[in-house]
Amino acid sequence: MLQQGGDKEGAMDARGR
Repeated sequence: MLQQGGDKEGAMDARGR
């Protein structure tokens, strides 16, 4: 949602961070 460069990795990164 926030990042558009990776549905799985982007969402995981944003949440993990």
